[in-house]
Amino acid sequence: MRCGRVLWSTALLLLATASSRRDQQPLAAQGQRSGHPSITIDRAWTVPEILLAVTFRTRESEAVVPYCSQTEEGEPFLCTSGVHLQTQARGGWRAVGLRKTPGVLGASVPISRAAAQFVPAHKTASFLFRFNTHVYSIARGQRLRLVVDAWPDKQAQQAGEKPMQLISDAFACP
Repeated sequence: MRCGRVLWSTALLLLATASSRRDQQPLAAQGQRSGHPSITIDRAWTVPEILLAVTFRTRESEAVVPYCSQTEEGEPFLCTSGVHLQTQARGGWRAVGLRKTPGVLGASVPISRAAAQFVPAHKTASFLFRFNTHVYSIARGQRLRLVVDAWPDKQAQQAGEKPMQLISDAFACP
């Protein structure tokens, strides 16, 4: 008899769940009219991402540093196409290898069309740079550095002239 009650309770619970789900639309479909394109979220996951706070200090000459996005607070993110991640090897510094094909890096704003921050002589500017440890072939504790492309002015950046390359101090991969 007890087994029958459990089965009956389970059946009622499944029936109630199924009927309540029928009335709910997926979050992506709420507010959309039928016949219009829609999207659904198939999966969501976290990836190990490293976030660096980068400070530029100019000396006698000014610089223009491109950025491709900003945080909600307005902090600029350096463009991935204008930053070269390097690792220390026996023969010196070399580009960090990729674990995946470059296609996983996603679309990037062409550096000649990116927004840019002007950094006057003898001033500083702060930027963020992020990279994914699943994309780059790096390990915790590995010695890394950034080489960031910058230009003397916005016109040189937009014209695609050869950039000056600013090299960071070495740091250990967190």
